[in-house]
Amino acid sequence: MHFWPLNKSMRCVLSLALLAPFAPHTHAQSTEADLKARLVNKPLYLRSFLKEDNLKFDLAGKLTTPSAHTPFPLSGIYIDSVKLQKDKLVLSGGRMALQFKPTLDRIHIPETVQIEIAGAPGADYSPALDKIFADGLAELTPSLPTYWQQYAQKTFLTASSPGNSQPPDETILRVGKGITAPVLVSQVQASFNTVARVMKLKGDVTLSFVVKKDGSISNVSIVSPLGLGLDEQAIGALYQYRYKPAMQGSTSVSVYQDVIINFTIY
Repeated sequence: MHFWPLNKSMRCVLSLALLAPFAPHTHAQSTEADLKARLVNKPLYLRSFLKEDNLKFDLAGKLTTPSAHTPFPLSGIYIDSVKLQKDKLVLSGGRMALQFKPTLDRIHIPETVQIEIAGAPGADYSPALDKIFADGLAELTPSLPTYWQQYAQKTFLTASSPGNSQPPDETILRVGKGITAPVLVSQVQASFNTVARVMKLKGDVTLSFVVKKDGSISNVSIVSPLGLGLDEQAIGALYQYRYKPAMQGSTSVSVYQDVIINFTIY
């Protein structure tokens, strides 16, 4: 993907519609009018977080062209053209990216995206569309990586939406009451990705994690994100940190920790 500088007029503020629970599509979508009503100007996300801008799928929604993956905040899509042809559905539009600070926004990246779904005359495209797209953040949440779940379930789901939170691991302790803090031995600097640098996004990403008995990192979770893929950049850097482990007396123990990783453009 190629990214271009944006101005404030190109930003689209995230609406409540993005957070609405998924409503199943109960009727066949085999006409261009039905497909436009479902897709055009809707807050869509690629469920598989696909990076390529030219994507092809079969009628079951299975990807038939190769594609790398992109961070979840860069997987937003808007559709502005729907063309139903004899043997396929052709969708055109662009990318939307999520930025979390200073506010939660969907930001228009002016890059052309084309999606083709193979079909046949009179075919019902709704099963393929259900598999390819999530209709908002609440519907997308179960598909998100583990490190997004804590934040996403708190932010994207309503009180009545099902979550999958896990009980705390009682073998992981907290610093204090006879437990000394781990000591940072080495770290690496988190780097910008292309889109965040072009858009000059800066700020802090707050992560929670576990320092294990051997000083390595596990159980990383996003507490306060920036977006545009910088959260994943921060996590990649954090996994390269090394610590002297926390101690309980003469025994090393696993403990919860937090870290703030800053992104600054010089």
